[in-house]
Amino acid sequence: MEKRTQKKAEREFLICDYLEDETGKMRCEKPKMLPCGADGEPCQVWIHDWRARVEGPEFKLMIVYCKTHDRYFTVYPPGWGPYERTRVVPEPDAGGGIEAWDEALFHSAVSDSWLGQYECDGKTNWHTHRRRLLHGGKLLGLMGDTGVAEEVSALLEVPLAGYVDARRTFGCGELSFQRQAVQSVLESLAVTERLWRQMVRAGCAAGVWGRPWYWRPGGALEALFRAPERVGVSSVAAGK
Repeated sequence: MEKRTQKKAEREFLICDYLEDETGKMRCEKPKMLPCGADGEPCQVWIHDWRARVEGPEFKLMIVYCKTHDRYFTVYPPGWGPYERTRVVPEPDAGGGIEAWDEALFHSAVSDSWLGQYECDGKTNWHTHRRRLLHGGKLLGLMGDTGVAEEVSALLEVPLAGYVDARRTFGCGELSFQRQAVQSVLESLAVTERLWRQMVRAGCAAGVWGRPWYWRPGGALEALFRAPERVGVSSVAAGK
């Protein structure tokens, strides 16, 4: 499990806008360049498949293959993170308030409806709930290194004073306090068109997933976060 989590945190991922085509299907433009092309070698991109997911967006996602670098990428829509079963941010038109986050990754922190989903033989699967709550807490920088937390708060534009209090509350370890801490951070976030960019950057900084890239319709690949500070990894300036 630890190795799988580490691999997930290192793997770059690709985002592109999906739009409804003339047949009513959600489709995205085939990228002409993929993250692996940051080494300077032109990518030869092929559409490998359109794949439906049991949990995730309610439409098939494009799977692309780079013949040059022998790499596959799933193309995610804005608002989603790699391997996530739900959106990481609400829809831009979801409105304000903590209720807007009920359908997102932070469901376990903002709603009690999960209780019915995890009850079995009169017992509640607290492990599943706690695991998802900790996942959300890590994404928001509420656990782990202080330096990482400061960067996450800056990326999300969360007031540092209240953020420090939320980290302290989350660190108590009690489930109710951890939910309260997550909610306090979410309530300070403005649900706007740019929030998905802020969240995927925060997730990369927190080590939840790898470096995010965005294929702009019309032909431009944008790095949404700085390159990992590892030997042998190309440095490409992050997009604004």
